[in-house]
Amino acid sequence: MDSFNETRVERITICAATQVGKTEALLNCLGYLIHRDPGPTLYVFPTVELAEFSSRNRIQPMIEAIDVLRERKSPVHDEFKLLEMRFYGMVLTLAGANSPASLASRPCRYIFLDETDKYPLSIREEASPIELAIERAKTYWDRKIMEVSTPTVETGNIWRSFQAADEVCRFHVACPYCGHMQVLRFEQLKWPQELDDPAEAEGTTWYECERCKQPIRDLHKPAMLLSGRWLPDRKRHGIRRHIAFHLPTFYSPWVSFGEIATKFLKAKNYPEQLQNFVNSWLAEPWREDYSNLQQHEAIAELEERMLPYERGTVPKEAVLLTAGVDVQEQGFYFVLRAWAPDLTSWLVWEGFIDTWEGLEAVLFERRYLTEDGEMMTVELACIDSGHRADEVYRFCNAHPGVTRAVKGASHDMRGRPYQPPSKESRSQLGWGAPWIVNTAYYKDFIVRRQRIAPGLPGAWYIYQGVSQEYLRHMTSEVRIQERGRVKWVKRSSHAQNHLWDAEVYATIAQDMYGIRARPGTSERPPKRDEARGNRPSRRAYAGWLERRSGWLR
Repeated sequence: MDSFNETRVERITICAATQVGKTEALLNCLGYLIHRDPGPTLYVFPTVELAEFSSRNRIQPMIEAIDVLRERKSPVHDEFKLLEMRFYGMVLTLAGANSPASLASRPCRYIFLDETDKYPLSIREEASPIELAIERAKTYWDRKIMEVSTPTVETGNIWRSFQAADEVCRFHVACPYCGHMQVLRFEQLKWPQELDDPAEAEGTTWYECERCKQPIRDLHKPAMLLSGRWLPDRKRHGIRRHIAFHLPTFYSPWVSFGEIATKFLKAKNYPEQLQNFVNSWLAEPWREDYSNLQQHEAIAELEERMLPYERGTVPKEAVLLTAGVDVQEQGFYFVLRAWAPDLTSWLVWEGFIDTWEGLEAVLFERRYLTEDGEMMTVELACIDSGHRADEVYRFCNAHPGVTRAVKGASHDMRGRPYQPPSKESRSQLGWGAPWIVNTAYYKDFIVRRQRIAPGLPGAWYIYQGVSQEYLRHMTSEVRIQERGRVKWVKRSSHAQNHLWDAEVYATIAQDMYGIRARPGTSERPPKRDEARGNRPSRRAYAGWLERRSGWLR
């Protein structure tokens, strides 16, 4: 906020954890300029809906609560709207990064950009919404651009801006024992190594001074924060026009060292939760290993996931069996995968079937023996509708509740794993209406599970002696970055990836079924109605799935 008043600083970047006051800093600067230095202002949120929510619940209440701001409002009632507010000497426009119309050409001296890593990469045929917004200020010599966000990946908007700054500042605090000024870092957080439960770290964690090694406790933090200073970590020669700040959760007065340690210990074995910890608590980008192994090396790594159980057998820890089907012109590649409540998973069966009747037998007529002597059936199968779509729709309509047609997304899903069919699609195609799925999301999910050490919750396994064809399919693609977006591509034009795709669809089925929403369960789903013979009970499946609320529909 001090740098907002520095004449030569025209761009300010704040890369911070969640709930540490970064949006409040924007609102404080907004209130200041309305009162003391008015000028046309554009405030951009990730979506128009969020802009309306923030206007109604944060910005307008702030203006009404402060006398000097309320007095600056235009007396004309129609000039103070939800997304456009006129004050003496300025107009405040609230916009959504997903709407080109709301970023239309209008000169603005001040630009506020909130949660920029949630912005789309581009808007339809136009440029990045950040660039479109900044263009509005280029005719002002005294312009100010403030952008804040929690980071996501290294190619995200906020981290690229943070790295491009002329000066990068971090908050330094003094050790209460030796007075050494230091930046709080995760590697200096210490807790007893023999903890049985991550929650035990809550009251036993301390911060170790990097110089004197003395234990710094939570009771020291208030005085350390009050005497702390922003100091440049990196500074380029020349004029400071762009200054950046980094603020992780360590500095929050409301979060203890023990809470941070507990959050990490609970998340460390689960890649998705660990990414959230790195982004939202450490305010660091999630770094994936983009170095692609040669295929024979990747196959060797997969072979380390083999366990000595028989093909077609379900391990006793499993409570759910799902299937994925990749449709080809000549037949169907399929995968059956078993799941435990903690998302540990095992390959049960994979192969190729050339007829719909054969696929129906694999999915619905066959019962799979568990290691403890029970029988399990496939509870949900996701079937690719990219080929032979009409046939897939008919097949799914014939088996409602236990099958779903899926189709890979052709657009940016902004991190969402899948999208249910529209009402129009459902009315036309019935149960066979395709779900749009983010296949890159689930490929990342599988690869992260493969990196979990065997024996830990969430690990990913295959049975001993799985075919070389399966191993080749599973290693047929590599992960790359293109224009800031992650995508999976084949190693070569002739590489076969059908069983890899089928594994992806089986994983999607697990997510749609909702085992992740019930992490405490240890029971298998209710058995199907045997009175109906080999065909699955529509009523049983509809009851088991449809009674779940909201997102599953």
